Amino acid sequence: MQINCCAIIVSYNPAPETEINVNAIVRQVAEVVIVDNGSSTPESLELLAKLAQQQRVKIQYNSTNTGIATALNQGVRYAINQGYEWVATFDQDSLAPSHFIQTMLNDYEDFAEKELVAIVAPKYQMNGEITSFASRNLVDKGCSKIKTTITSGNLVKVNFFETLGFFEESFFIDYVDHEFCLRVRSKGLLVIESHNTILEHNLGDSSRHQVLAVKLITTSHSPVRRYYKYRNLVRTFKKYYWFEPLTLVIQFKSVLIEPVKILLWETDKFAKISSICRGLLDGIIKK
Repeated sequence: MQINCCAIIVSYNPAPETEINVNAIVRQVAEVVIVDNGSSTPESLELLAKLAQQQRVKIQYNSTNTGIATALNQGVRYAINQGYEWVATFDQDSLAPSHFIQTMLNDYEDFAEKELVAIVAPKYQMNGEITSFASRNLVDKGCSKIKTTITSGNLVKVNFFETLGFFEESFFIDYVDHEFCLRVRSKGLLVIESHNTILEHNLGDSSRHQVLAVKLITTSHSPVRRYYKYRNLVRTFKKYYWFEPLTLVIQFKSVLIEPVKILLWETDKFAKISSICRGLLDGIIKK
């Protein structure tokens, strides 16, 4: 059955396994649009050229890295112009299992308040563990409402972009997903999680550590990534504290331990901590 859905994959110097991920998705949707954010290595450009030869795969090349939000918006505008009902947003390193899209749509169709649903999200397998954004007491066989989720693997109803607006391009990377989810819910719409779908999502160069009985994960994200994470968290808090203060306080709590993990286990410690401080300051002064 043809699904009226366009998958948007944002790429940046994609690794060879990206081809596997694209092939897994293209079989499940009407079209795949890869928005490439300025890839420059010969290997990645060769891979993109190979993918472009496939039917129902379209590549949009950006000359520089415009950020995740701008790239997603390029794909969304294309989907709107082509008349698609849904967009599915993916990172280049996420692997969708067979029937991933159809299963999420089936769960959406069975959801009692589906006319209010703007986003359908999966559960995630990250670092060998299943992650759900739903409260445990709400999980059932179909879907449940959630507060926020990450971008990769989401199904977004295209017609809602007219009232919601597009992804926040000034955020560049981190908190693009959480800000959009909060915007959706602040407008009276819903974000739901399908409990029958699991997306294999790669967190990048992450590693596990244990302090007594506490398990911790370090991501080794760059200083630039740390800057945007903390700046955008502050900006999101200032924008939505009136609507969802507890969720945002929990977000702040979860990142407070990050400088400690950097000092204990990561390299380039001074640059990362400095970037965190600059990000917090720029978020406060609206830079």
